[in-house]
Amino acid sequence: MTLLTDDIRRCIGAQVTYPASEPIGAASPRYYAMAVRDENPAFWDDAAARAAGLPGCVAPTTFVVDCNFYARGAADESGYFGHQWDIPGGPWQVIRGGNDYQFARPIVATDRISVSFTLSDIEEKAARQGGSQLMLTSLIVYRADDRVEVARNTETIFLRKAPST
Repeated sequence: MTLLTDDIRRCIGAQVTYPASEPIGAASPRYYAMAVRDENPAFWDDAAARAAGLPGCVAPTTFVVDCNFYARGAADESGYFGHQWDIPGGPWQVIRGGNDYQFARPIVATDRISVSFTLSDIEEKAARQGGSQLMLTSLIVYRADDRVEVARNTETIFLRKAPST
């Protein structure tokens, strides 16, 4: 039996955009830098950032793709509150497959970042443990309030049928 049904194929090309609701602010990038133990003074010292040729304090590079600052509402049953595709035929076990990041410019405290997700492709693949799984490829584009692309992420997610309890 194939997992890749016509209903699932119709999901290819789905798009959703989460508009920015507020500026990033100075504290969140600084806290993120502390959490990942990056002591670069450009994340907390305006003078050091300017001396390095930056416009002022900036966020660590991966801040924009790691933080679900666009998320609204409650977390799901696993504690995740970011974007997930609603793929028919579930329940699904979600396994992260990888990310290919590209960064265009640093994030500053005044940026309002909107995030657009496009479900680019879905393929059925053999699972190492036997059986089949779905491989979803999504393009995620992060734009500052000036509509300038600041980063993009091509993300791969695998979906396996969740074990029945």
